[in-house]
Amino acid sequence: MGGLFSCSISHRLPDVFIDFDNVAPINEEETRIVTEFNEQVLKKANELIPLFSAYKDQSILIGQAISKPSEENSSAAFSSLLPNIRLQLDVYKFSEVLVSQFLSLLEFVINLIQNDSIQILDQYAAVTKSFAQAFDLILRFDEIKLSLFKLLNDLSYFRRVGMRNTNDEIAEMIAITNSSTVFYGQPSPFLFAAANKVKLAYASSPEKLSQILTLLGSITDVATSVLSSHRFPNEETNLLCLRCITGAVLLYDHVSPNGPFTSNSPMAILHAMRLLVNYEPKQTGLINTIKFSSKNLNNSLSMQSVKDLFNN
Repeated sequence: MGGLFSCSISHRLPDVFIDFDNVAPINEEETRIVTEFNEQVLKKANELIPLFSAYKDQSILIGQAISKPSEENSSAAFSSLLPNIRLQLDVYKFSEVLVSQFLSLLEFVINLIQNDSIQILDQYAAVTKSFAQAFDLILRFDEIKLSLFKLLNDLSYFRRVGMRNTNDEIAEMIAITNSSTVFYGQPSPFLFAAANKVKLAYASSPEKLSQILTLLGSITDVATSVLSSHRFPNEETNLLCLRCITGAVLLYDHVSPNGPFTSNSPMAILHAMRLLVNYEPKQTGLINTIKFSSKNLNNSLSMQSVKDLFNN
């Protein structure tokens, strides 16, 4: 196949197929980084997603404590909040682990590119799948958070009442909420955290940041090429590819000043977005994620042909 990065720049999809259902590391280093990702990210995500999805806010008890102030009502509200806040903090801490592991995946590939490897995503298919799984999780957790309209209310009440509590555990939780409040204040906290960490990690190296953006374009192109030419029997694998495309495009959008929707984008962006919009069964959630979470979709530099896909 041709070089992944040269194909992307000329807006041609790379001639590549990765069987995401049957990938395996090819050497010890890839085994190490994929195993670490699986242990620290996938395993923990499988524990947290059902819990976070089942999150129930405590607005009723909080409302009672505020409207009918008493020690009893305040204590009942605060006690009911503790499991919620512990879960919130677990998810917040997990976001840091996920982003850290994502940066490790980026470094792994970038170091190989510096050694003139131009077919890395194809050769190291297990790492490529880990990228797809990372983007999938970023989107999943942000989707769950978006549905929890009163999560911040829980957090605000906990901080207000908890600051009067002298318990060491509560004090430690309050300290962490100084950061988690900012995190959950974002519409897409996992995406925001990933974008910020990438920009911060490569702020002093514009050349390396440019490589990262090109790599995100190549990940998009590979996933687009795979899904354009092949449908897996397992629909979850097809959706993994589609969510990988969505996540990579959005991360590029939040890291690059001009975004991925321009005519000189280092990815076949029109092809990728057509695949997303026209995919059956319709993935309205992913389409809306691009439409409402992107920073640059509707700016003056973005191609009208891409804008039209989301404005019809």
